[in-house]
Amino acid sequence: MSAMYFTLTAKGGNTFHQSGESLRFSDRIVNIGETPDCDIRYEGGEVQSEYYASILRNDDGESWRIVKRSSNVQIHLEGRGDIGYAHQLKDGDIIQFDAQPMSLTFRTHKEKSGNARRMLWQIGIAGLIMAATVFGLTLIDRNEK
Repeated sequence: MSAMYFTLTAKGGNTFHQSGESLRFSDRIVNIGETPDCDIRYEGGEVQSEYYASILRNDDGESWRIVKRSSNVQIHLEGRGDIGYAHQLKDGDIIQFDAQPMSLTFRTHKEKSGNARRMLWQIGIAGLIMAATVFGLTLIDRNEK
């Protein structure tokens, strides 16, 4: 089984994120907006800081949707009009918030579980070698006494 995750890559950049910066996310809710606790931050407006949207994993565990959290901001995908309340994200979608100069490219990824198994196997072998070395040194120490 493969673990799914997604990346958001900034294009255009702003005070908080450089153009080309790519951030990785998996299970948790990803908040986008102006508030300091947002995962993806935009420069604030004149009135008040707010959340623009959140990205949530769907129940299938392999896809995500974007949900609008502000009536003051329009969310555009691929230059199309406002998405409304929520929209299913697809690999390669470009997310734009109103006139903000920075856009985000949404990409999905599968992490092969074989990599994790291989790493656990290597750690297990290293642990066995270390245990055998300690055991061998203990036997040598006992024989010298």
